[in-house]
Amino acid sequence: MCTCQPGFYVAFVNYYIILVQNILIPLLMIILGIWAVKNLRKRRQVTVVTITTVTVAVHPNHSKDSQLIRILMIDVGIYIVFNAMLPPALIYLQILQARSAAFTELELGSLLLNVALFSSYIPFLVGFYTNFLMSKTFRYEVKNIIKR
Repeated sequence: MCTCQPGFYVAFVNYYIILVQNILIPLLMIILGIWAVKNLRKRRQVTVVTITTVTVAVHPNHSKDSQLIRILMIDVGIYIVFNAMLPPALIYLQILQARSAAFTELELGSLLLNVALFSSYIPFLVGFYTNFLMSKTFRYEVKNIIKR
């Protein structure tokens, strides 16, 4: 099995992955998602324009906004769920490297790490399918691209 020797570099990389990929990025995604929802709600406020005796109310397209919010929430949720396995796997491997572990424990740790790494790439693939299932315009555009 080809792994790095326990030491500062392995600990640094593990903590970097835990801090950036599993804490900072989901936190930023949640904050920016809430900010986008606030902006959409602020934009949703009805603007009333008065022209002499006729009042015209301008209503933005609510279905597109709610569709965007659903896609945003699904993407953030999928990212958090599929990246949640990586920190425990890295911590488990670091614990195994710090003490002398049996071969079966090391193999189990390697399997957990491989499954966690595989699952951490899934959110980047799911974005297409989320948009494809949620957005009629996206489906139409994909269909036009395929027909060319």
